[in-house]
Amino acid sequence: MQSGSCLNVWARGKPNVAEVAKCLGYKETDEKTVLQKLMKESARTIVNSQFKIKDGFFASQIRPLGPVIERPSPDAFLCEDPIDIIKSGRHHQIPVIMGYNSREGIFYELIRRTRNYANLQKTLEQDVPYDCDIPENDAEGRKRVAEQLKKYYYDDDDISEDNIKIRYLLTGDIQFVYGIQKAAQLQAKYGNQPIYVYRNSLDGPLNFFKKFCQVKYFKTAIMINFFAKMSGSNAVKSIFQNLRNKLPSNTIEGVAHADDIFYLFTTFFTPKIALGSEEDLLIQKFVKTWTNFAKYGNPTPEADEIQNKVIWKPIESPEIDTIFDIDRHARLTDNMELDRMKLWDSMYSKYTV
Repeated sequence: MQSGSCLNVWARGKPNVAEVAKCLGYKETDEKTVLQKLMKESARTIVNSQFKIKDGFFASQIRPLGPVIERPSPDAFLCEDPIDIIKSGRHHQIPVIMGYNSREGIFYELIRRTRNYANLQKTLEQDVPYDCDIPENDAEGRKRVAEQLKKYYYDDDDISEDNIKIRYLLTGDIQFVYGIQKAAQLQAKYGNQPIYVYRNSLDGPLNFFKKFCQVKYFKTAIMINFFAKMSGSNAVKSIFQNLRNKLPSNTIEGVAHADDIFYLFTTFFTPKIALGSEEDLLIQKFVKTWTNFAKYGNPTPEADEIQNKVIWKPIESPEIDTIFDIDRHARLTDNMELDRMKLWDSMYSKYTV
């Protein structure tokens, strides 16, 4: 489970058949009727229509499209809240790898650019999770929580482009890290199989998603990537890749959401990899660890030079005390996010019914 869990705030949708029907121009709002009509639509029509549905990717709002808790029926897939399933011990008892990248929240920059949020939001009400059970009409309650977040993350400084790194940290925590750590903690507590947790700190040459999020000429980068994908020739593709790499970008330390993918799979971003190159060696680190887990149920069944002879241990305490830090030199670490996770634990325990 890479950079996501069922407990992340973005992983839940709402029943919205009426909104879907409206976007497609249907008069009907009955779920079965709308489904039958959807099955006859072209893929293009469905994709174009989904852009009419507003999705700000705010923690304060349940997503308009996503998994929902269904009414019990023979065909239902999910009839209970995932956290209740985990706490009951009825989740599948299997070894699990789960983890996150060191700066997941750099992803915020892509959301900001593709949803026309040119101006940085100056308050944090939209970062107060919808599942904190603060009533929608309790604006003062939401404001109080937002002020607590601002005091903790910004030390009451003004929110600005100058401290954008804090924005990335906050977004990463509430959108990704907290839900992942909570899922790991609960699955270890209520399960009987090893849970391996990683933190990906590898800020390397194949971190293309981070570069894409932070490139200064975003539309130009999109066009270059499009032409690279459509070129059909490795030589032409290489020319476009070199052009893309020359575009100026911001330089924020850390590993963005989705950066790990490029060390596991070949994509149209991927250049030709020379055997023995830095890229090749870093790919081997990721691939061997993941394939070891698939083969043995253990990511490091024996000490190996490729992972700095580190044995990755499953977590044993609620504080997630053993995290495998993936970098050029792998190591086991304590939970570097622990203090921030305690803040979110405290907030949820105070405001969740």
